Amino acid sequence: MKKLYYYTGLLFLGFLLLVSPSVFAQGNTSSSAIKTSDDGTDYVIVGKAFHDIFSEPTMIDLNQNKTVYFQQEIIVNQGTMSKYLAKFINQDATGNFWFQFTSYPTVTKGNAKLTYTTDGINFSEALPELSNLLGYKMELTQNIVHPEDETNWDADLLISFTMAPRKATILENGALGQDIVPFSGGYDSGGYGTYYDWRFGRGVNFTNTPIPAEAVEVVYEDENGMEIHDSQIIEGNIDEEYDAGTEQYKVEIPGYTLNQDKLPQNIIGHFTDQKQVVTYVYSKDPVKAADVTVNYQDTTGHKLTEDIVLSGMLGEQYSTEQKEVDGYVFQEVQGNKNGLFTEEPQTVSYIYTKTAPKKSTITVKYEDSTGNKLADDILESGIIGEVYNTEQKEIVGYTFKEVIGRPKGVFMDENQIITYIYEKNVIRNSSNKTSNSYKLTIPTSTPTLPRTGENDRNSANLAVIGSLLAGFVVTVLLRSNRKKWQE
Repeated sequence: MKKLYYYTGLLFLGFLLLVSPSVFAQGNTSSSAIKTSDDGTDYVIVGKAFHDIFSEPTMIDLNQNKTVYFQQEIIVNQGTMSKYLAKFINQDATGNFWFQFTSYPTVTKGNAKLTYTTDGINFSEALPELSNLLGYKMELTQNIVHPEDETNWDADLLISFTMAPRKATILENGALGQDIVPFSGGYDSGGYGTYYDWRFGRGVNFTNTPIPAEAVEVVYEDENGMEIHDSQIIEGNIDEEYDAGTEQYKVEIPGYTLNQDKLPQNIIGHFTDQKQVVTYVYSKDPVKAADVTVNYQDTTGHKLTEDIVLSGMLGEQYSTEQKEVDGYVFQEVQGNKNGLFTEEPQTVSYIYTKTAPKKSTITVKYEDSTGNKLADDILESGIIGEVYNTEQKEIVGYTFKEVIGRPKGVFMDENQIITYIYEKNVIRNSSNKTSNSYKLTIPTSTPTLPRTGENDRNSANLAVIGSLLAGFVVTVLLRSNRKKWQE
C-alpha cells in the first residue's frame, strides 16, 4: 500500500486544527493533526507543527485521488483536557465548494459529541442527506487525562470520514494548479462558545494528470455475428468522452446496410480502466442468386415428373421435398435437399426405383336365375388399371336374361365378379295350330299270359296306369287349347 504522504490530499484537515499548544490550556502540551490514506488502511500523519503544516500545498490529483480517507486526531501529551469544541465547514471563505462528503463524520476513538449542519449555522444530531451535509461540530464529552511527568503520543480522539474532489467545479473554475484553502471553521479551546478562526497557511493544489484508459474497439458484424470489416480502435484517458458515432466509425461496407434497429447503446461513453466494445450490425443487401433445379427420375435418368425450379437471393435458404410417384419407390437424393442459394446453379435429384405391378382378378360366372351353374367360370387376371372385356355366351336350352357387374371395365384393387343370368327355354308343340288334340302313341307288345294268381294284381295295376295316362293327356290338351285361345 503506497502511502500518500503529501499526495492523497487530506492535509486540508490540518487547517482546521492549527491550534498552538496554548490553545489547550488544560493540558501542558497537546497537539492535533490529520492522518490521511488513499485506501483507509495505512494512515500517515500529515503535519509536524501547527503553524507550518501547509508550508507546501497538499497535492490532490482529480484522477488518482477520487476518494480521500482522513481522520481528525487530538493528542493530549500531558495533563488533563476537559473542554474542547471545534467546527469544520466544507466551504472556503468566498462560499465555494471544492469537495463533497462521501461518508458521515463519526467518532472512531475517544468520546465526543458530533452535530451536523447543512447551512454552517444550525447544528443538529440528526443526520441530513449526505449530499446536503456541509460540516460538523465536535464537542469533547469526557476528560482526557495523562500524567504530568510522562509524554503521550497516542491519539486520544479520532473523527473519521471521507471526501471527494468536485471535479466538474474545479475544472469549470480553472482551479487547476492554484493554491486553494478549501475549508473554513473555528475552535473554542475553553468550551465557552467563543470560536476563533483557523489560522490557515497554504491550502491544496489540484492537478489533473491523465491516466491512459483501456481502448474502445469498434467492430463490424453481419446478423450472424461474422466479422465483415476490420475493427477500429479509439484511445483516450480515463473519464474522457469517446464518440464512435462519427462518419469515421460508421463505415459504409459494400453489399451491406447498417441495421438501424440494432445500433449499439454505447456509441458515446467515457473511457474507463476496462476494455469496451462498440458493435455495429449490418444486414446483407439482397443479391439474386443462381436457381436450384429439383428433378424426379428413375435409376436410368428417365424423368418421372416435371422439374421444379427454385429462385432466391444470395445467402437465403431453400428447401426441397420428396414426392410420391405412382409405381415407384424412393431410393435416394443426390445433392443438398436443403441449403443456401449461391452464385452457382445447383441441382437436387430425387431417384426412384420402379415397383412390381399390382394385379387383381375378374371371375365371370354363367348361372340360371336360381344360381345353378350353367357353364364353367372364367378367371381373368390383369394389372390394376388395365382394361378387361367379358362376353355373353350362348347356352343351349337357355335364354340370356341379365348381367350382374360390369361386363367391361378396368382391373381394380379389389377382385371383381361378373355374373351372366339365363332363363330355361319352354318346349312348344310344332303341329298344326288348329288342332286341339295330340297324337298319343301307345306302344304294343305281344301279350304274355299271366301266371296263376297274378290276374287280379295286374288288373289293378293297369287300372292305375290307365288313369294316370288319361289325366296326363287331358292336362296337355287343356294347356294347348288355353294358349291357342290367348293367341
